[in-house]
Amino acid sequence: MKLNARITPMPDGRFAAVCPLLPGCLGRGWTPDDACRALLDAARGYIAAATNSAPPRLVACVDPGPVRV
Repeated sequence: MKLNARITPMPDGRFAAVCPLLPGCLGRGWTPDDACRALLDAARGYIAAATNSAPPRLVACVDPGPVRV
């Protein structure tokens, strides 16, 4: 299963990763990769709890967000 994720920098220097399809599902980390890994862990738990089954195998597709010109 593929999930789209948006990773944005936070004011404290960390990064936040969110998945628009999973409300409230958030990952944070000191690097974009850390935030993405945290989001994947959170998404596995979110989906397992919502479906009452084993966590699925997930792959994140990162959206770089708005591009400044």
